[in-house]
Amino acid sequence: MNVVLIYAPMDDDYYTDGVNDCLPLGLLALYNYAIKVCKLDVYIDIIDGEYYSLEQILNLLPQYNMVCVQSMMASYKNTLKILNEAKKYNITTVLGGHHATQLCQSIMKNRHSVLDCIMTSDGEQTFVDLILNKPWKDINNLAYMDYENGKVIINKNEKFPINDNLILEIDNKLFEQYKRIPVRDSKLERLEVLTSFRSYSHKGCSNRENSQYCFFCGRADAGVRFKTPENYIKELEYLVTIPTIKYIFEIGDDFLQNEDWLREVAVLYQRKLKDSKVLLKIFARANRVNENVVKYLKMLNITEVAIGFESGSDKILSNINKNATTADNINAAKILYQNNIDTIASYVIGLPGEDIESLDMTYEQAKYIRELAIKHIGRPPQEIIANIIEVNPGAPAFQLLKKAMPGKYENQDLLGIKETQNDYFKVVFNLADDDKVADFRKLLINYGHKINSLGNYSYRAGWTMEDIMNE
Repeated sequence: MNVVLIYAPMDDDYYTDGVNDCLPLGLLALYNYAIKVCKLDVYIDIIDGEYYSLEQILNLLPQYNMVCVQSMMASYKNTLKILNEAKKYNITTVLGGHHATQLCQSIMKNRHSVLDCIMTSDGEQTFVDLILNKPWKDINNLAYMDYENGKVIINKNEKFPINDNLILEIDNKLFEQYKRIPVRDSKLERLEVLTSFRSYSHKGCSNRENSQYCFFCGRADAGVRFKTPENYIKELEYLVTIPTIKYIFEIGDDFLQNEDWLREVAVLYQRKLKDSKVLLKIFARANRVNENVVKYLKMLNITEVAIGFESGSDKILSNINKNATTADNINAAKILYQNNIDTIASYVIGLPGEDIESLDMTYEQAKYIRELAIKHIGRPPQEIIANIIEVNPGAPAFQLLKKAMPGKYENQDLLGIKETQNDYFKVVFNLADDDKVADFRKLLINYGHKINSLGNYSYRAGWTMEDIMNE
């Protein structure tokens, strides 16, 4: 069997400043579990849609028996094109990822003519079971169509043990595509080919344990699972040996949510990786940053912390269940900069209650964070980001939109970024017509542009190509 795992290229109308510069970690996890852990006799490729055009991907499909696509809302149109082309050759087609999991009912109902099944939630064992041709009724974390009864079957959900699939070896063939020129231009600094790699110490966010997750969060899992400190360090020990790697981007949602775990990892790092020159970058929450955890960050050679500050208004933060305040935001930035650790300050504009006053407060906070960076590390932050809210399936924002417009969004799978945003603006801000929506969107774009210009680089989400033209 020949299998291809595809990170779908972004749709033409979606804008992003940067591109991947390493393998998509979710796809690598599937590959690694099948080839390295289960040792299946199967040929698997990974194709990153940041480095192959849609046309190139479509031309490669006939050589495979199974096509598995990781799709997002911003790449779903291109995903459907891949599925349609694959079915011309009678190839088994599979979707996976948070977006596909959240919309599995709607996607299977609407796309079963070109889609065979969806891997829901953790896909490692599901992927292996599909390759082994196990009966679908016996495969956990799988959704598919029961054609006889016209119903979507969603099998039992089972969490895959996070410690059972460590990345301790990567086949060189998977790196070859990163010698190519990215399909899209990148405004982010890219000093050489494959300068970074990704890791994940944990899956999930503790905020989701009590269902009080952030208004725009579309994660498809609940609760938190951490790798053991020993296993996480074992992975890092391998990753730092990859030639040209300058830093590792830890993509877990909140690296600081378990301080006991963090301390153990820091101690092990000092014992085994103290002399490593590879830097580590992490995600964290503002209210978890304090003087005590900073000493662990320094022990781990962490030079950059990405924090979702979201807004400079406490009213907005309360509206979205952030469990953090503007004072937490400023305190976190101060502590990090005073310890020579850069902060990627990330904001989401267009949240419930947003108005000119709250946008002004967000812009003023972002300016102050820039001033703190210049004062303590001698330069502006590497990135200050203003994202326009994306109405992700599964998020409270999307549930609100479905409730307000059931005829349009119930059982729908093809969701345009801009259209869902504009409908959300109409519903949440009581905007009566398209002209008022356009004016509100232009207001967000203007503030977003001002905020994004405060850092050296930016990686904007939720922006369309049209928004960029209207900056």
